[in-house]
Amino acid sequence: MTDPLLKRYKVIILDEAHERTLATDVLFGLLKEVLKNRPDLKLVVMSATVEAEKFQGYFYGAPLMKVPEEEIEDACCKIIEEVGNLGDRVGPVKVVPLYSTLPPAMHQKIFELVPPSLKEDGPPRRKIVVSINIAKTSLTIDGIVYVIDPGFAKQIVYNPRVPVESLLVSPISKASAYKISGCAGRTQPGKYFRLYMENSFNNDLQPQACPEILRSNLVNTVLTLKKPGIDDLVHFDFMDPPAPETLMRVLRVLNYLGELDDDGNLTELGEKMSEFPLDPQMSKMLIVSCEFNCSK
Repeated sequence: MTDPLLKRYKVIILDEAHERTLATDVLFGLLKEVLKNRPDLKLVVMSATVEAEKFQGYFYGAPLMKVPEEEIEDACCKIIEEVGNLGDRVGPVKVVPLYSTLPPAMHQKIFELVPPSLKEDGPPRRKIVVSINIAKTSLTIDGIVYVIDPGFAKQIVYNPRVPVESLLVSPISKASAYKISGCAGRTQPGKYFRLYMENSFNNDLQPQACPEILRSNLVNTVLTLKKPGIDDLVHFDFMDPPAPETLMRVLRVLNYLGELDDDGNLTELGEKMSEFPLDPQMSKMLIVSCEFNCSK
């Protein structure tokens, strides 16, 4: 290897780690040696079925991160296990996960009716929907009687210093709490339970959620506004205007990528890139890939 310490790279991603091919296992060993001399190198091992503890121990106790979908599935399994422990005291339950990447056929399961009780005087059957923020939308799920609100939600927050968008767990707003409570009474009377104190609701929660424009990467947004000729972004009439420093940082990024010239005008390359529904970095990568014979 001409670059044994991989100095050209800051992040290495190993996907489908559970396959454990010969090449993969050799690569694990090589990267572990590199990490001894490159503490700044970030290694991401990704898999849907990986033996987490084994990989954590191998890579010096690396932190384990779960995506929201896995957390939802884990919660469903725990609910089924707890219901099984209760025996005949509760009726059969149908536990349904709900998150955005589920196949459409799985989404339809949340609308299926709960069959009647096995016995006329026996405990009722129940449908339990375990959901992320998607259930706060105008979606109406028939038969929802009880809603449990943990008081937290996952939202994308952009850190311009890195620069990276992260999915962070944050307290919800009072407005969101009121909206969640409405899920319990859309088709019949219901009950709403908050897993936090009234004092926290009154004093800790913000009245409204932070607008996405104040916590997102605005590179695509600025490019979209530039295309129809909106040049004075600092004085553009946003309902919640971003900080001028944020907009200037975005303009510098677009200029560096060649989408804007030194006067802030959209270039020919910028016109092409604005047609792609991708981050500008990805759009430019696709366009220039033709020059390097990397695309068909």
